[in-house]
Amino acid sequence: MKNLIYLWVVALLGLATVSCDPLEDINEDLEANAPEFNNDKIAVPYTLTDEDYSDLQLDDNYFNNEDEARALMPALLEQRFPILGEGSLVEVTFMVDDTLFPVEYTVTAGDYAEAGLDFDYFSGLSDIQDFLGAKFSQSVEGDYVTLTYNITSEEIAYELTPEDYDFIGEELATDYPGPAGNAAQFSSFDVRQTSGNYWSPEMIVEAIGIVITENFGETNGQVYNVTYAAFSGSVSDDSKVVQFDGNTYVEVGVTNYELSRSDYNAIGAEFATTYPGPAGNAAQFGSFDIRETSNNYWSPAMILEAMNFILDQEFPSAADGAKFNLTYLVFSGSVTSNSLSVVNESGSYVLDTEVPTITETKTYALTEGEWNEPIILDPSVYTDEFGLEFTNFDDLEEAGNYISTYLNQLFVYAQPGDFKAVAFTYTYRLDGGNGARVFVTKYGNFRFENGSFEYLPEVRESTLQFGKVDGEWEPDNTIVYVLAASDYDYVAEELASKYPEETSNLSNFGNFNTFSWDTDTELLEAFNLILNDLVAPNAEVGQKYQLVVSIYNGSTVNANYALIKTEDGSWIYQD
Repeated sequence: MKNLIYLWVVALLGLATVSCDPLEDINEDLEANAPEFNNDKIAVPYTLTDEDYSDLQLDDNYFNNEDEARALMPALLEQRFPILGEGSLVEVTFMVDDTLFPVEYTVTAGDYAEAGLDFDYFSGLSDIQDFLGAKFSQSVEGDYVTLTYNITSEEIAYELTPEDYDFIGEELATDYPGPAGNAAQFSSFDVRQTSGNYWSPEMIVEAIGIVITENFGETNGQVYNVTYAAFSGSVSDDSKVVQFDGNTYVEVGVTNYELSRSDYNAIGAEFATTYPGPAGNAAQFGSFDIRETSNNYWSPAMILEAMNFILDQEFPSAADGAKFNLTYLVFSGSVTSNSLSVVNESGSYVLDTEVPTITETKTYALTEGEWNEPIILDPSVYTDEFGLEFTNFDDLEEAGNYISTYLNQLFVYAQPGDFKAVAFTYTYRLDGGNGARVFVTKYGNFRFENGSFEYLPEVRESTLQFGKVDGEWEPDNTIVYVLAASDYDYVAEELASKYPEETSNLSNFGNFNTFSWDTDTELLEAFNLILNDLVAPNAEVGQKYQLVVSIYNGSTVNANYALIKTEDGSWIYQD
């Protein structure tokens, strides 16, 4: 009969009272109350003392992380618990550095579908919040997630400034000395092909890319409509639409075209037979009548048909996939301008339904029940508000004090329990490659209590269980579970037809009669039902459980059964 150990009630009572006793009292209780404790499988609770941290040569009374605790604790336990032998368990409570590190996650195509979205992107913040709420449903207030995802983007309009031309002059002085110097001097691009300072379209895109990178960074998919000054004998405004392709900025292949008066005349002639009234009206007034009650009504489908005709005339060699943004006039009681985006698909122009998206990475924090970006301190806050020489902190306690004061001023009507997450720049680390200083972003949580925002400590209490295996202490994930009355009832109900005699006895007495229950098959089947259906349905492979079970073997006693979850999802007795 594997792993069946009878426990003395007095041992259980003794162990339940030792958690606050000094170490010597714990060992005395173990000797007096549980002489066979080496095999009891009930964890001794122990909280580390200042002396323990000192003996482990830790300058502070906490571990840097739980991995460090796992590595250093065995030697300490060997000294503190010489009486405990093979199979013993100790549950150690200790302090650990809880510096906040966000969980990093990249949204997959399956995630978008699971979230009920039709496309592989988020439309806005509400989609992101819904996703985080579902994906990280077990998160608690103050948890952080750094999320990488696709999101719809809007075209950003930007006009080059004199400072931008100066920057271009500096950055491209070596590659294009004449044109770069001329652009910096006159704040324009010379587009005369005969000029020694000529800027080709490709050169202009390169210059624009340098400016956008400097001002906005490099975001895959983000589109910028950049206006610049061009000199061709006189200065006039021109524009280019550019996009970062993952390597460099390139001009987006969208051609802007505005219908001319002659285009409306051509439409009138082309569609005179098909749409005589609308065609004649368009030619006469130079617009499309879009009033549905009008005899000259142009439907959206008819307008698209007319646009196909014009584009075929004006751009007969347009490539498959070419995109056009068309501007035209409509009449709906008055004349206004309208636009239409189309794409060439195998020689026919159809509406361009592609939604521009970008891939971005942002950190979100769960505060007051909702996922949002943490408050990000502007560089000016460090110098103007805090009076610091540099735009970073080099001490966490100092950071907590300054930010608490800042939040008190920022949220003057804060209520008890209000919670804020803050991102701030901390001291630098040296880059291993070139030794450059790289400043680190840290995160801090603050709760409003006693009339002020308080910085929540970055040291927390943690508990790990250790077991003695082959004479050595090692981390042990065993969870001790005492069967409840409902567990016995569940087994009796589920196995009634299969083991009628055994379950009848179980129902009447609320314990397992070991004279009738076979340990290797029937009891193991019962324990699998309890663990998989009731206690630990989501346990990972390798998780260990110590079940404290009421049995009858001539008298009613408690017995322990040690089980471990296998790769096929079943639980077996531990060897």
